Amino acid sequence: MDPKSVMQKLIRLNELQDKIDQFTPRSKKRKEAEEEAETIRPDIPRFVLSHHDRIRKLGRKSTAPVVNWVCQSCFIAVPLGSRSHIAKGNDLNVCENCGAYMFQPEEDKVTS
Repeated sequence: MDPKSVMQKLIRLNELQDKIDQFTPRSKKRKEAEEEAETIRPDIPRFVLSHHDRIRKLGRKSTAPVVNWVCQSCFIAVPLGSRSHIAKGNDLNVCENCGAYMFQPEEDKVTS
């Protein structure tokens, strides 16, 4: 599966899980978010999904944007060797410090 597609699905899954956490257990919006999350999960490779679930259990997001070469999850600078891999977006890159899957937002690619 294409790493960019997997990253987009992970970002959406994090958004949905944040919504789920905001709503009460019997909320209609919560149920809709849960249903959408369940349709996304099968499209993510198992090893990525298990890493995502571990990070979420710690109360954190499993994805983090990289802005000005700083991970926005832990605010640690991205090592020089990882920057080109993140900029290309051809692979999933994990922050060495916090474990989040890092991505470079489109608006930041223009300025980097």
